[in-house]
This record gives sequence, C-alpha cells and structure tokens, in this order.
Amino acid sequence: MSIYIRMSTVFSEMLRNIITYGRIVRLFRFSLFLESIWAKVLQASSDMKTLMAAQIAGTIASIIFDPLLIFGMFGLPKLGISGAAIATVAG
Repeated sequence: MSIYIRMSTVFSEMLRNIITYGRIVRLFRFSLFLESIWAKVLQASSDMKTLMAAQIAGTIASIIFDPLLIFGMFGLPKLGISGAAIATVAG
C-alpha cells in the first residue's frame, strides 16, 4: 500500500495518515464485505426500501461518529485519522 501512496504524495505526515486509515479499514474489511453481500441480496429480492434505509442509516451514523471520534467530543478520545476510519467502518 505504501508504494501506491508514495506515487500520490511525498508528504510524510499525509503518508502516515493514509496508511493508518487504510490499516484500520483493512482490518475490518470483513464487515464491509458482509455489507456488500447483504446489499446484493436485498437488490436481488427487490427489497430496495430496506436497502435504502440501511444505507441512509449508515451514512447518518458515519456523519455523527466522524466529528465525535476525530475531535474527541463529549468525553470520547481524540483519535484524528483513526477516528475517521473507525467511523467509516462503523457507519
């Protein structure tokens, strides 16, 4: 992953942030894989309302979790880029 990232930027802090984000998302890729399968099953069964509601709920959860985890609001720890990755996976 670092070879690919180095083609995009030379800034060391940005490289560290991208690698951190990628490692967290990659660690929980199984949950993202299950979400993709579930979406295809709902599409195949013509249950688009449930799929749309789940995607909206995931997006709203990500929007809520992002500032809470990135900036450490309401007593949560300030996680920065790691918080953004966790919010992405949680959403």
